[in-house]
Amino acid sequence: MNFDAVTLDTSIFNASGLDLDGGVLNAIKTFAKNKIAVILVDIIEKEVLCHLTNKAQEAQNSAYGKLIELKKYNLLSSSEADNLIKALDQNNIPNIVKSRWD
Repeated sequence: MNFDAVTLDTSIFNASGLDLDGGVLNAIKTFAKNKIAVILVDIIEKEVLCHLTNKAQEAQNSAYGKLIELKKYNLLSSSEADNLIKALDQNNIPNIVKSRWD
C-alpha cells in the first residue's frame, strides 16, 4: 500500500510515554527519509505540549519534595538544598518544553 502522508494524534505521543526521541516517534523519522509527509494538526500539537508541560512540572514538583526530604534527614545541608531548589526555580518549564518540541 502506497501513501503520501500520515497523521499523528495525541494517543501516539502518549503511547510512547511522551518520549520524543524513542519508540514510535523515532520510527516516524523514517517517513521523512521516504518523502512521506507527517501531518500534525495544531490542536494535537497544543495537546501534546500541554501533556509534556504537565509531566515536566510534576517531575519538578517531585524534585522539590525530594530535596526537602533529603534536607529533613540531613543528607543535604540547608545551603545545598536551597541552592538546588534555586536552580530548579530558574527553569521555565513551558519554555523548555516548547524549545525541546521545536
